[in-house]
Amino acid sequence: MDSDNRLNVTRHVKTRALSCNQSPRLMPFFGAKPIGKGERVSTNESRIKYLDGFRGVAVLSIVVLHYLIHHLRFTPGSMFAYGQKYLMFLWIGVDAFFVLSGFLIGGILMDQREATNYFSVFYLRRALRIFPPYVLLLACWVLASAVAGVPGMRWLLEPRFSFWPFAFYAQNFVMAAHGSTGPNFVAATWSLAIEEQFYLLFPLMVGCLSPTALPRVVVGGVILAPTLRLALGFLGPQWHEAQVLLLPTRWDSLLLGALVAWSVRRPGWVERLRRNRVALLTLLCASGFLVAGCPGLPDRPGPMLAPLLALAVHLVIAAFFATLLLVLHIGILPRATAILSTGVLRYFGRISYTMYLFHTAVLGLCFALILGIEPNLAKWTHWVVTLFAFGLTVSFAHLSWEWLEARLVRFGHRFGYMRVERNTEDFVKPTPN
Repeated sequence: MDSDNRLNVTRHVKTRALSCNQSPRLMPFFGAKPIGKGERVSTNESRIKYLDGFRGVAVLSIVVLHYLIHHLRFTPGSMFAYGQKYLMFLWIGVDAFFVLSGFLIGGILMDQREATNYFSVFYLRRALRIFPPYVLLLACWVLASAVAGVPGMRWLLEPRFSFWPFAFYAQNFVMAAHGSTGPNFVAATWSLAIEEQFYLLFPLMVGCLSPTALPRVVVGGVILAPTLRLALGFLGPQWHEAQVLLLPTRWDSLLLGALVAWSVRRPGWVERLRRNRVALLTLLCASGFLVAGCPGLPDRPGPMLAPLLALAVHLVIAAFFATLLLVLHIGILPRATAILSTGVLRYFGRISYTMYLFHTAVLGLCFALILGIEPNLAKWTHWVVTLFAFGLTVSFAHLSWEWLEARLVRFGHRFGYMRVERNTEDFVKPTPN
């Protein structure tokens, strides 16, 4: 064999150090098409309309809960009181966000797993998307603490929590330890802390695990989370916050979203799922029926029922939203897709991040600075202030998106994912002289 042939056989192909037992000869993860060496992957990641609408429904459900449902007062046992109890279940909008985050972030990571700058681009784009509004919220919280003596501010600022856990997205641990989500100004950030911790962990899972091992680990995580909730439930009601506020007890929602992203990237699976549409729609209806029944569960379940509810409720909700995403993605509910693609819902989806972060703070500040009281709906003037707070929240979120967030997203997309060339010519068999 001459030297040229030997060079062809041993020609080096660069791969990432985290490729973890992946042969350079394998096709890119989940059938992604290879691109030329050093070629920049397109950053034209257009927004999927119905997913923006999905976000819009989720954020509106949470805002309605915090602006209206929490502050209504009805006679116990009345029809209106039962209706309020049912609508208190609008907190499932947070679970919808978790499933959607798992679907979108999981899909991005699976698609870009072969990129040589996989970690750096992912974390850069996440930082540009998440940090600026969050830092602004924390800054406003610190400034508001300076006027804590203003009547009505107590509702926003107490109980007092240290600033530093919030600076490092560790507030959910402190909240679980204290049995409280902390001051209303930043109470909603517990879910953001869970997502940030997921963003640190899941890229490592996708980057290090093989395509066949990843779904097995994800399914294991989905099973582990409700098991942990069940175990904590048997320890007593003092562990309720730990069941709700920690990543290991809530990642079944995120991982089910990621599992949907994995399934729709498998060759031939979308067509197979479409052929089994009856089974999918049956699963969607069954899980939806169970979710609709959850508001009727007892407020204070007994010591044996509480752990079972802790195991099942969030899992059922996550299964419903994951199935809904799957059904929407493969296109077997066109009317639902059309509704979620309407301009109003898509608009609220675009501004949902800042709207979610600031809506409670804006409500409390409006009541404190205008009326000098905590939020409530006892008088018509309170309704006017609530509507004003909603308009102010939407306006602020709109300006934040147009002037800050959208520009930073576009800037982040200037940093494209890069992949190495994968070519069969790099593995030429030796030829005899």
